[in-house]
Order: sequence, then structure tokens, then C-alpha cells
Amino acid sequence: MASSFISEEQALINLKELGDADFDKVAVKENSVGTRSWERSKWKTITSTTSEHSILLFYRSVLFPRNFSEVDAMGKIVHYSPYNGKVLPGYMFTDTGFWDTFRSLFPFLNFLFPSESVKMQEGLVNAYKESDFLPEWASPGHRDIMVGNNSASIVADAYLKGMRGYDIETLWEALEHGANNVHPKVSASGRKGLQLLQ
Repeated sequence: MASSFISEEQALINLKELGDADFDKVAVKENSVGTRSWERSKWKTITSTTSEHSILLFYRSVLFPRNFSEVDAMGKIVHYSPYNGKVLPGYMFTDTGFWDTFRSLFPFLNFLFPSESVKMQEGLVNAYKESDFLPEWASPGHRDIMVGNNSASIVADAYLKGMRGYDIETLWEALEHGANNVHPKVSASGRKGLQLLQ
């Protein structure tokens, strides 16, 4: 079974990722990939243990954000935009709120998975280009919860930790825009209460 937010045709393309594998083959492969990922992870080095608790904590730490992107028939990364309803090139991530995750989860991801963090920054660039605001809670698209500019901390931490290869100029523009404006329909995105200062 496969799914897609883009189209039925894209779901069939996604299904081809399995090749000729059946459920049992996929289960064995995923288990071995997961084991190799754990064995090579910095998290295992930090904890110096393979305890069930450490593995479970690691697993739960990397559940979110979800990659909302797909690989199209041409082998290009594309995504369905929850902001404007179009299928566009590049990465998009969802199902995460930045309230408190900016303190621990995203610095953890920057440390353990820098290449994935770069993709997440690319996803933030796309969210801004498609909606004029950075999300504060993407599920997918903007949700009117978790006020504040916590996304600014996500952008700053990645940059200060040396993440490169994405459009930091556009993200800087997004930070300035979010600090000085409120989303017209979803007041949690941008600077809610800004009008009280004017």
C-alpha cells in the first residue's frame, strides 16, 4: 500500500520504492536499516548504551517533523503545498510545533542529522515563499496555536551550528517579516499582539 498527498499516480510511483519486496522482506530490511542507523548514531555514542530506554527515546525523538515531500516520476523532490494547494519543487515538513521543540529537539536534530536539518530549513524557505509566514505549528499548514516566533530560534540554531546549503537570505527576510506582521487569518503566525504596540 502507498499513499500520496499529490495524486493517485504519485502514490503508484511511491509504491515502486518497494520493488519486488513483500511485507516480510520489508520488515527484515527496515529492521536491519534501523539497527545500522542506531549503531552508527551519535546518540548511541553519547549514551554509551543500547538500553531499551535509550533506543525508545531516540526513536521518539526522530518521529517529528514529518517529511511531507515525495519523489516524482523524474526523480525530483516535490511537495503538495498546504499553503496554496499547488504541487511545487523542494522539501516541505509538517506535523510539528516549534513551541519548546526549539529548545531541545531541533538542536538535537542539528547535531545528529545535519543533512536532514538542511532539508528542514529548505522546507521553511518553501513555507515562507508559499504563505508569507513561517509556520509556528504545521499540521500541515498554519494552525492558530502556539503563539510567538519560535521558528526564529529554529532558523538561528541551524545557522549557528553551521548548517548551509539553503536560502538563508530568504529565511532572514521571513524572520523580519514575522517579527513585524501578523498573519491575516492565522494570528499565531507572525507577531500576535503587534498592533498593541503601535
